Amino acid sequence: MGWTQRARAGVATLGTAAVAGSLLLVPAARAAQPAAAGAASASSTGVSRSAGTNGARPPVLRWRTCAGRFKCAVAKVPLDYDRPGGPRIDVAVLERPAEDPARRLGTLWVNPGGPGGSAVDLVYRAATTFLPAEVLSRFDIVGMDPRGIARSTPLQCYADPEESPVQDLPAFPQGGAQTAAYLSAVRAYARTCQRQAGPLLSHMSTADVARDMDLLRQAMHEDRISYLGYSYGTELGATYAAMFPGHVRSLVLDGVLDPREWAGDGSRTLEQQVRSGDGARTALDAFFRACDATTTRACPVSGAARATYRRVVARLRVHPLQVPGAPGPSASPVPSASAALPVAEPTSTAVPAPTPTPSPTPSASSGPSGSTEDALTYAEFSGIVLEALYSREGIAPLGQLIAQVDLLQSKGGSIDPGDIAGVEVLRRRWAAGALVPSLLDRRAPDVFGAALPKAVYDDDGGNAVICADTHQPGPAAFATSARWAERRNGGVGEAWSWSSAPCAYWPSTGADRYAGPFGAALANRPLVVSSLNDPATRYAGGVQVAHLLHAHLITFSGFGHTSGGSSVCVDRAVTAYLVGGSVAGLPSRCSQDIAPFVTDPLTGAVGGSDD
Repeated sequence: MGWTQRARAGVATLGTAAVAGSLLLVPAARAAQPAAAGAASASSTGVSRSAGTNGARPPVLRWRTCAGRFKCAVAKVPLDYDRPGGPRIDVAVLERPAEDPARRLGTLWVNPGGPGGSAVDLVYRAATTFLPAEVLSRFDIVGMDPRGIARSTPLQCYADPEESPVQDLPAFPQGGAQTAAYLSAVRAYARTCQRQAGPLLSHMSTADVARDMDLLRQAMHEDRISYLGYSYGTELGATYAAMFPGHVRSLVLDGVLDPREWAGDGSRTLEQQVRSGDGARTALDAFFRACDATTTRACPVSGAARATYRRVVARLRVHPLQVPGAPGPSASPVPSASAALPVAEPTSTAVPAPTPTPSPTPSASSGPSGSTEDALTYAEFSGIVLEALYSREGIAPLGQLIAQVDLLQSKGGSIDPGDIAGVEVLRRRWAAGALVPSLLDRRAPDVFGAALPKAVYDDDGGNAVICADTHQPGPAAFATSARWAERRNGGVGEAWSWSSAPCAYWPSTGADRYAGPFGAALANRPLVVSSLNDPATRYAGGVQVAHLLHAHLITFSGFGHTSGGSSVCVDRAVTAYLVGGSVAGLPSRCSQDIAPFVTDPLTGAVGGSDD
C-alpha cells in the first residue's frame, strides 16, 4: 500500500489539530552562497557563534523497545552549544528500524512542521498509515521531538495553558479598542514566558534543533541522513542542510518556507516577510473556481461563489451575525506565533505532511463592541475559512458555511434554531480543531508507556522557536501589517498578520540562530514539492527555494497545506528519490488524486457530493 492509500485509511478515525499552532506552518528564506563542506562557521552566518556542534560529546542512546516494532530513547544534549560541557536537556527520539536490514539505506528523519509539531508522533503515524512498504523496508524512520516540544524537555510559560491571557483572543482584532486589548494580552504572555520558561527560552532556535539532530546522527554512527520535512519542517531541513551539508544524503521539502524570508531583518512582521496570506488568497480564489464549476448540490453557492462570499464578508465587517439563544463555540486554542505553518503543515489525534505552518489562531466567540458573546464575527469567519482551505476535505464545508451565513444574514431577526444548526456545528468543529482532517497533525496514541516522557502539547514551544528565529519589529508594526494584509488578501491575510505578535515583546532572539548562507552542494540534488493552492506556504516560496537549493521542483495542483497523502504521483516521486537518491526522471507536475467536491472511495471523506 502506498503513501496515499495508507494515509487515507487512517483519516476517518483520526481527529485534526486546529490551524493555530501548526504553521505556522509558514516559514520562509535566506542567503544563497554555498557553505563549505561540514559545519557553517560563525563568520559565515553573522549570527551563530557555535560552529556545528562545537565539540559536544554525543549522547549514549539507551534504546528501549516500545509500541511493538518501535525503539524509544531519551538523549541528553547541551542546553547551549557555546557551552558544550554545560547543562544538558532531554530530547525524545522514536525510531522504526528498517524491515529489510540487508538492504537498509540509512536513516530517514521526518518532521511535521509547526513549529511545535511532534516528530515522534509523526514517525508512529507515518509508519502505520502512509509511508510505503519500500521506504519502510529500506530506512530506519527517525523522529526527534524538538527541544522544548512534546516529549522533550518542555518549554512552558503556564502550568495550565487555560491561564494564559491569550487563550481567548480572536483570530485578529477589529478596531482600536480590540487592538489595544490584543497587544496587552500578548505583552503579558511574553513577560510571563520570560519569568517562567527558564534558560531554555534563549536556546530555542531552529539552528539549536539542527545541532541536536546532528549530535544524534553522531550517536547513531550514521555518516549521512535522509530527511523529509513538511511546512516549518522545511525550514529545519534547509537549516540542517546548510549547517551540515556533508552529512545529508537526500532532502525532501514539501510545503516550503523560504529561510531568508523566515529570518527577516526587523523591518517587517513575519507575515510581511513570508506572505502566507498570498497563498491563502490564491487558495480561496481556487475554491471559488472549483465551486462555480460544480453543481449547487455539491456547492450551494455554485455560480456565484465569489459574489456570495464578498456579500457575507461585507455584512460581517459591519455587523456580526447574531445567533439568538445559541451557545457560542467552545473556547479557542491559544493564539500562537506558530499557529501553520503546522501543523503542515502527517499528524495529532487532534498532528504530517503541516502543523504551518506558524498557523493563524482560531478566534474566541466574542466579537467587536456591541456584539453578543455568541455572535459570528468577521474574524471568526475568516479563521474558519482559512482552516477549511488547509485540506481538500474542508472545501465542501466551506461552501456550506458561506451559503448558510448568507441565508441567515438575509433573514435578519427571523432566525430559528433550525436555521443556525449547520453554522453552529461548523463553529464548534473549528474551535475544537476538528474542521478538517490533517495527515501531519495527528498525535500518536499514548502507546510508549514509561519508555518516553508524557507529551506536553501547547503553543509555548512553537512561539519560542518563531521568536528565536525571526527578527521582527515592535508592537505598533502589527496593526500596520494587518491593514496591509487585509487590503492585499482580505480576512484570510489579516488572520495571518497577527500570528507572530508575541515576538513584538519577546525577551530576545535566539543567541545562536542561523541566518544563512543557504545553497551548499549536497550529495544529491534536493527535491522540493510546492502546491499551487497552499494557504500557508505559498507556491512562489517553493519556487524560490528550489532555485536557492538547486533542487528539482514538483508543482502540485490541488487543495490543502502540503501534498502529503493526497497524490500517488507525488508519493511515487518521493519514494523513487529517497530510494534511488536521484531526481532524474521525476515529474515536474503532479495533481491531487481526488478532485474537490468528490467523495473519497476509501474513507468516505467528502470534499463535496457527487450527483
